[in-house]
Amino acid sequence: MEAVFDSAAVIEWYAERDASIENEKLRKEVDDLRAAAESDLVPGTIDYERYRLTRAQADAQELKNAERKSEVMDIELFTYILQRIAQEIVGILSRLPLTLQRKYPDLTTEHIDAIKTEIAKASDKAATIADVEKWVDDFRRTSGE
Repeated sequence: MEAVFDSAAVIEWYAERDASIENEKLRKEVDDLRAAAESDLVPGTIDYERYRLTRAQADAQELKNAERKSEVMDIELFTYILQRIAQEIVGILSRLPLTLQRKYPDLTTEHIDAIKTEIAKASDKAATIADVEKWVDDFRRTSGE
C-alpha cells in the first residue's frame, strides 16, 4: 500500500501550523506583558490616566470599526428597523383573513374569527418592539453588564 502526498500541500500545512503555534505563543507573551504593565499602574498617577485614555481611545476606535463593518448597530437604528419590519408583518397578517376567505370559501365564520383573534395577539406583540431599549436595559441589568 503506497501513500501519495502532495508535497506542496504538506509543506504549506506544516508552515501554517508552525505559524499558528508561534502566533499563539506571541499572543500569550503580549497578554502577559500587558497584564504585568497594568498591574504596575497606580490609580491617580499620570501613567495610569494616560493608560486609561489610550485604552478608551482604542476601544472607541474598535467600536467605530465594528460599526463600519456592520458588526454592531446602534439601538435606535435597530429599533427603527424592527418597527418597520413589524409594521409590514402586521399589514400582511391583517389581510390574511380576507385572503383565506377568498381562497377557501368553505371556511366558517368561527374559523375566520379564530384566525383574526390570533392575528390580533401577534399584532399586539409586534407593537411591543418599541420596548427594545427597555429589554436591552433589563438584559444588561440581569447579566451584570
